[in-house]
Amino acid sequence: MLITIVMILPCFVFGQSKTDEYAIYSSYFRAFNKERGGKHTFAIKISSNFNNYEDVWGIEGVLTDFRNFVMNKTVSGSFMPNTLFLLDSLKRDTLWLPLISKLISGIHKPHVIKNYFSKDLQVFLLPYNEYIKYFGDSENSAKGIGEAWASFHENYPDHGILVDLSEVVSDGKRAVFYFGWRCGGLCGDGSLILFYKDNSVWHLVAGIPMWYN
Repeated sequence: MLITIVMILPCFVFGQSKTDEYAIYSSYFRAFNKERGGKHTFAIKISSNFNNYEDVWGIEGVLTDFRNFVMNKTVSGSFMPNTLFLLDSLKRDTLWLPLISKLISGIHKPHVIKNYFSKDLQVFLLPYNEYIKYFGDSENSAKGIGEAWASFHENYPDHGILVDLSEVVSDGKRAVFYFGWRCGGLCGDGSLILFYKDNSVWHLVAGIPMWYN
């Protein structure tokens, strides 16, 4: 009996972590909809080679500024005025830092996303080969970008947005991930998202903006 329990337990823990991951994603998608006053269609870009973009440097910038504040009590760089309220929390709880470090170290690794999102959300998975059909030849001109987005919105109506999503890194109490979205050539932003678990429920703490279009 003991052997059976030992063998089942890792599977249970893995399954629970995945359940938490998609509960966190879904909670943030609802918050995104609420903040922007409407229901969006989330088309999540999936690839075996996630996020070889400038976003990694943005996350590293946030981490550096967190460390500078904790060590030197200085505010600079990635912190924007609407996120300064987080600084007092960092004085008391520095355990966000290793989570962000882990996110950075793993952000170039393959991250498999399944459509396990809450059924009340409009979520689609966009394979990279499909993404290329829309945007592969559109970067050479404003007209090309405009036509690419028009084609995208034909297939993903109802406020369709293109999403980059990292894995969720969690210690069971805190969780961080990267969320980037675009709705046009000059529309979108990317943020580091922080969640905290209280009474078995994940709550959004903040989104730290890293870039805007």
